[in-house]
Amino acid sequence: MQFASAVRVLSVVSGLAVAAGAQAQVLPLVGFNTGSINIQGIDTSVLMSEAANGALLTWRNQSITPNAGARITTIYIESTSWTSQFLTSASLDASGNSGVVSFQAGGSPPSPGGGINPWQGNFGIFSPRTPQAQNNAIGAGESLGVFIGFKNGMTYANFLAAATNQTNFRLIAHIQGVADGQSIWSIGDNNSLIPTPGAAALLAGAGLLATRRRR
Repeated sequence: MQFASAVRVLSVVSGLAVAAGAQAQVLPLVGFNTGSINIQGIDTSVLMSEAANGALLTWRNQSITPNAGARITTIYIESTSWTSQFLTSASLDASGNSGVVSFQAGGSPPSPGGGINPWQGNFGIFSPRTPQAQNNAIGAGESLGVFIGFKNGMTYANFLAAATNQTNFRLIAHIQGVADGQSIWSIGDNNSLIPTPGAAALLAGAGLLATRRRR
């Protein structure tokens, strides 16, 4: 898989971030089987943050030229035996919205394409309201919030750990308006959970403090 903006971090950094507390983490969405499609400048991700009895997943589009016109038009959260055991439901949460996005439950196609399979079903699927679906999609500089409820002792830290294992569930975005009129499918990068700048600064400060204590 290729994605210009996907940043690789050592898994130990993500582990430290989780252990340090309830910091938000970023899961990059990377293009799947994009072939010769020009994906330069496409930058989409899911910001995961702790919420009461669950987690807020903020789907973000930070794409730039030549793909500043790319829009996230449908998002999918896979239903698996793991989600059935530990998660209650997925619902839209306006606290994660920015811009003029307006989504509703449901969408088309009913399952991801692009060769992403086998798909076990939808724990959540959301798409722009019509009419003016294109304007209501997640455009550059915009975001959409989805709340995920927990059950059976699930914690935010364990949810973050599960998000890096695609056997637990997958996060998928259908991106349209790509250069040359193309569309692509992007999937959560199970190799990376990136601390937000605030979390990274906290980790750096902790490392500096530990260094000072050893002296």
